[in-house]
Formats: sequence, C-alpha cells, structure tokens
Amino acid sequence: MRLYRDLHVVYYIVALGGAFALLLPPVFQDRNILLPALLAFLWIILSALVFQRLAIKRLNKLMTLLEECRIKEYIEGYEKLLPRAGRKSSAALKLNLSAGYIELGHPKRALELLESLPAFPESRSGAASRLCRDNNLAVCHRMLGDLDAAERLMELFRAELADAPAKTPQRSQFAAIGDTQAVLLSMARGNFDGAAAFFEKKLPEDATLRSRVADHYALAWASTQAGEPEQAKRHLEYVLAHGGDTWYVSAARERLRRLRVK
Repeated sequence: MRLYRDLHVVYYIVALGGAFALLLPPVFQDRNILLPALLAFLWIILSALVFQRLAIKRLNKLMTLLEECRIKEYIEGYEKLLPRAGRKSSAALKLNLSAGYIELGHPKRALELLESLPAFPESRSGAASRLCRDNNLAVCHRMLGDLDAAERLMELFRAELADAPAKTPQRSQFAAIGDTQAVLLSMARGNFDGAAAFFEKKLPEDATLRSRVADHYALAWASTQAGEPEQAKRHLEYVLAHGGDTWYVSAARERLRRLRVK
C-alpha cells in the first residue's frame, strides 16, 4: 500500500477518521471506552486489509500490461513505484522490472537489476524468488550471447527447483519455464532437434499473449532453420501483428527482411 501515495494517504484518513469517530464520543461523555476502543482497532485493521487489496489489484493490472505486450507502460509503472519501495518490496519490484527490460530487449539493464538483489530467505516465497531471479539471469546471458553462463544458471535453476518445497508458489510453472529455456538455449547453440515440435505443442496451451508471441517467434526461428520460409513468414507475421513493443517485433521485422532477400 505504501507504494501508492494516494492509497496511503486515503488509508490514514479513513482508518484514523473512523477510529476517532468511534472513540471520541464516549471519551467526551465519560463512558466506558473498552468496546469503542476494540471497534476502533478492528476498524483500522479492516481498513488496512481493504487498502492493501486495492494496492494488489493495481499491481495485478501492471502485470497485465506485461502479458499484453505493453512493455513500456509496464516499465514506466514499475519505475515510478521503485523509489517508494521498502527493502522487502524493492526486491520483488526489481524482479518484475527485470522481466520488463528483458521483453523490451534490454538485457544489460535487466542484469543490473538482478545483480543488485539481496539474498532471498529460506522459505517457500524465497525459493520462488530465487527461481525467478536465476531464470531471468539465464535469459539475460543467453540474449547477450554468453551461452556458457546461461547454461550454468539453468543448471542452478534446475537444482533449486528440485530442492524447492512442494508448496513453493508457481512450482509447476517454473518447471515449464525451465523446459522452455532449455530448448531455447539449445537453439541458440545451433541444435534445433525437437524445437519445432516442442513449441507447436506448447502454443495451444499458452495462457497469455506474451507467451504466444514468444512461441511464434521461436517457431519462426525453427522453421527458418528447417528451410520452411512460408511457415516462418506466417509465424513472424503473427509476431508483428500482436507483439506490441516487445523486442520480438523488431527481430521479426529483420527476419522477414532476410527471408524476402533470399
């Protein structure tokens, strides 16, 4: 809630205003204030829960921007929040912000954010944060062409995933992410065996536009390597139509140009 100044201010007005409204009349009337004090306390707690929920809804709307390939808006939103973040919330914001810079095609900026993160606690939420960090680090190094570093990070990711508690948040999603990153890393090394089949199977299961755009781009890459230019063009045209301001759009435009030249 502290991330949003307006919510923070209104929370104090509502919480303290309601508490005083409950407490002051019995004080002035010299009546027993035990019950009003209890009600005032409950009112403050209830107000905090309501306004915290409102803050979470705003953060969820920001995440929707990422999934809709509206990356610059997403980054702008998080950059505004970061200066107001406390130590605990700052790490979560930087993790999410790194994803935005990755999708915008700025892996160096994402790497700076990820390398500034503190150690995460030994808990289920800490395990999830470490998995997210190491995956994003691996993606940054792959995008920068340091494939050996990306491979080491993916090995660390797999080891952490194996050791993660059973109830680690999004554990199954991290497993799927690890599989995808393994295929992309193999493709970056020039090994396309099974890549097209992997992404063709994954594509119908994608829940977000961002995932569909990424998978169409991967399929275009695989199709080009397989000598199937028409297939590649179809996937690249999807990326151009739906990729928003992700890095995939400029990369797809360049791949299409090369296909036309051939």
